[in-house]
Amino acid sequence: MNATIKTAILWFVVVVGVFLLWNLFQTSKGTAELINYTTFLEKVDAGAVERVFIRGSEVRGTTKPTAPGGRYDFQVTIPPNYPYTFDALRTHGVSIEIEPANDKPLITALISWAPILFLIGLWMYFMRALRRRQEPAEPKQ
Repeated sequence: MNATIKTAILWFVVVVGVFLLWNLFQTSKGTAELINYTTFLEKVDAGAVERVFIRGSEVRGTTKPTAPGGRYDFQVTIPPNYPYTFDALRTHGVSIEIEPANDKPLITALISWAPILFLIGLWMYFMRALRRRQEPAEPKQ
């Protein structure tokens, strides 16, 4: 098998691997149904919400098994500093867990740019290796 075919196969495997890793990390958030704030308040007022996890303005929650449609996960964005939301949740006996908002822009940027930077570095490595392979060997004297 010649070197060009081996290099093409290696590049194909690397690109497919990076694509699969990218999809793995992009879909790790779960399969929560995205609902609007009005629907969320209606479910809370009806007593259908069992527990919520609040991170900043993002709320992830679970409905009760006895709720219409059974138990399922949902996600909603709530307005910040709106006390009625918390009052309604407490009044209807919803279990509330608050997580700190992890807004670290440098880490977020590095994670999102990591696959691209990895591909650029890999490309530079292979270009240098190819250039070294194509340089004529100096004759020994």
